[in-house]
Amino acid sequence: MINSYRFGKIVVNGRNYSSDVIVFPDRIQGSWWRHKGHELSLKDITRGYPLRPSRC
Repeated sequence: MINSYRFGKIVVNGRNYSSDVIVFPDRIQGSWWRHKGHELSLKDITRGYPLRPSRC
């Protein structure tokens, strides 16, 4: 559960993070850095989330 967030801080399941994170259904990947500054790129998504969603 994401408890709170603001610039430079996110609290997930009561744990504080001060860097970017990826929130998966079963875990948190901390210390995640985007490929290019504040922009989200395709490399970020494929590196950070290698699972393929099912089609409906």
